[in-house]
Amino acid sequence: MAFTPNKDYKNDLKDKSSNLEMREIYSKIDSKRLVSVVKRKKDITSGRQDLTDVERELQVAACNVKEGIITKPHRHLPQKRLTEKTHESIVVVKGKVESIIYDIDNKTVLEKVELGEGDCLIALDGGHSHTSLEENTLFYEFKNGPYHGVEKDREAI
Repeated sequence: MAFTPNKDYKNDLKDKSSNLEMREIYSKIDSKRLVSVVKRKKDITSGRQDLTDVERELQVAACNVKEGIITKPHRHLPQKRLTEKTHESIVVVKGKVESIIYDIDNKTVLEKVELGEGDCLIALDGGHSHTSLEENTLFYEFKNGPYHGVEKDREAI
């Protein structure tokens, strides 16, 4: 399909959160702190929904667009960014994963979430773990960088 400058792009990608479900998991210790976000593949029905606030270190969006929709050709400009914390997101490609979400004290279990194919978990605060529930489970993991090694990046809880 030939490029048509934003013919349907804006309408198709704009936030249509009324028909998109997103589960936000907040701390029990500090009820205003968002710990994790869960997005189910089945709930990505149309358009685009930003799953993280624009001020977060990790930007995640869910997009379900019509055939032929093209984003304008672009590149991202170099810019210095300061991040003090690593955020992590996983998207299950095949199989199932159980994720345990811990509160900001890294002791209290807030929830156990089973993720299936196409489901996404975004860990923003507190601790977490992931367990494969099926043989040959495949998931993508995304984190903000740079990565400075296990010793500087994480601690066991």
